Amino acid sequence: MMDLANFDLASDAEAGTTFHLANPRNGQPLFQEDGTPITIGIKGVDSPTFRAKAREQAARRRDMNSSGVGPEITEEFVTRETVELLATCTFEWSGIVCDGQPVEFSTEAAERLYSRFFWMREQADAACSNRNLYGRPVPQPQPSADQAAHA
Repeated sequence: MMDLANFDLASDAEAGTTFHLANPRNGQPLFQEDGTPITIGIKGVDSPTFRAKAREQAARRRDMNSSGVGPEITEEFVTRETVELLATCTFEWSGIVCDGQPVEFSTEAAERLYSRFFWMREQADAACSNRNLYGRPVPQPQPSADQAAHA
């Protein structure tokens, strides 16, 4: 019997996933000179962290609109909110070097890098949104003996 509890994704998304950063030019995984993978840990769209930040952003926009000082929805505005949301969901990284210097993880550092490097933000966004990366695989339903006989 397929149990919908197998699809309660919040805790899996909150635990997060680690993805291998890829070269934006050829899609190949990036490694440090010593062979260490360059990785980013990020929580998923179903996580309480993601949902809380999205609600906070929506409330901020609603408050600005109700006071008559609503934000002009520009590409810069959307980018800023996306960067803020992804940086909040990013919880670690490994092997990140920028301008010749190792970058210690922090939410502020994630905001800086996601703002500067669109391709990095794009990969973080894709990982954050990909529910297949979070949690355990769901058991596949098995056909009944009658269904299997007619297949």
